[in-house]
Amino acid sequence: KDARVHAKIDLAKLAVGKARYEKGTIVVDAGGGKLAAKVRVDQKAGYLDASMATGMQWGAALAPSLDANQPVQARLVAKAFRAAAIQPFVESAVPALDGRIDADAQATLVPGKPGAQIQGKVTFRDGTVQIAALGDELQDVRATATLSPDGTIKVTDVFAKGTQGELRAHADAKLDGTRLADGELLRVRGWQDERA
Repeated sequence: KDARVHAKIDLAKLAVGKARYEKGTIVVDAGGGKLAAKVRVDQKAGYLDASMATGMQWGAALAPSLDANQPVQARLVAKAFRAAAIQPFVESAVPALDGRIDADAQATLVPGKPGAQIQGKVTFRDGTVQIAALGDELQDVRATATLSPDGTIKVTDVFAKGTQGELRAHADAKLDGTRLADGELLRVRGWQDERA
């Protein structure tokens, strides 16, 4: 025997923090040794489409378990999606977060094993970010993360404007599975006092 589940949840006029969703759908399929989940969220001027698939074991057991030997495949596509939707989940570290996210990225990896395959680009723009440890609210925040199939992540065009001036930076990192293999995470070119 092999248990199976198909579930679909429709969302309408949902609010998470400051973000409002016109509609959304969550679909989960489990059975036949596979687990797949899809999430689609539409905002007034943007959307997010995410999916995940991996192997699982269920059979006659009461609950399924993930197959640790099977890869996890994930895809994220977004257009002008409001980052305010994320803010309630990181509120203790980031009291204020908003902006727009554009993305088309995918990843295939086996948790705990080397050889992550990632590809695509994620851009954050028109952002407002307040980091609790810094206290200052940053405006006009932007950054672009480019993912390469060899596991390299390059974060470029990092910019933020604060009360002390402007910050520009970039970062490089490389993943080995889900572990950070090497890289200099942040190279800050420094604050430039716009009043000078």
